[in-house]
Amino acid sequence: MKKINLAIISSVVLSLAAKSQITKNNWMLGGVINYSSIHRNSENYGPSQVGYRFNINPNVGYFVADKFAVGLKAGINKDGVKPPGTSTYNKYSDFNIGPYIRYYFLNSEKMSIYFLKEYTNTDLKRVIRMTRHLKTHLSFLQDLFFILILWLEWNF
Repeated sequence: MKKINLAIISSVVLSLAAKSQITKNNWMLGGVINYSSIHRNSENYGPSQVGYRFNINPNVGYFVADKFAVGLKAGINKDGVKPPGTSTYNKYSDFNIGPYIRYYFLNSEKMSIYFLKEYTNTDLKRVIRMTRHLKTHLSFLQDLFFILILWLEWNF
């Protein structure tokens, strides 16, 4: 199996974090842009497959109290899969949107751990299916970047 992933921004997301960013009445703006592709040629995993996925997921939040933010996340995803023996891609797209809450635990200039709870609702076009996700993130934030440490996801 040969897999190629080109992540512009993935689990390490650049963020311009300042000491005063997590105080009341401040806004937070962020997001993720990601592109990945797959090229699979293996007899063990069935016929060869070629595909891609492109995501844009912006978010905006507002600190209603010190270290406590509420916000809205959205996402646009474009997928393409080329069936074996064809030269055209089957294309799919979906859109999701949902609220989130985020709470920062530490009061430090250099590092802060935060807990994030979000709910998103996805409408898949060309596929009669509605998905809902409830996610929990536990991350750690430094002055210039944060790294995703824990990501739990429930689909229902």
